[in-house]
Amino acid sequence: MIHKGFSITWSSAHFYANKNWTEQENQNTFGLCYHPYGHGHDYNLEVLFEDKSGFDPIRAQSVLNKLKVMLDHKHINFDIQHFSNHVPTTENMALFIKDFLSAELGSEARFKICLNEGPHIKVEF
Repeated sequence: MIHKGFSITWSSAHFYANKNWTEQENQNTFGLCYHPYGHGHDYNLEVLFEDKSGFDPIRAQSVLNKLKVMLDHKHINFDIQHFSNHVPTTENMALFIKDFLSAELGSEARFKICLNEGPHIKVEF
């Protein structure tokens, strides 16, 4: 099985908060990550696509560019509707990206993603 790899980077802000919790519960759970103005990260997304019949690398790159425009220099909690009801952890961001790629490329697309939030936090699947 051969894979074609693509990578994009962007910068975004976010904060962690659970709307169902009190301010004190959020502060106790999320600490410095619970701040109304948020904080920023540099993200790097690597995507490996299975090279199979019908795979279109130009389409894949176009979809990744669309994702970058959606996320770059945005405040995730406010600019991305999905995260008005989900905490934008790295894991939840990776799931959002997986769902976005599947919706844009079709459910038959096979890929692996690795999302890096800064140099120390990484999610793969």
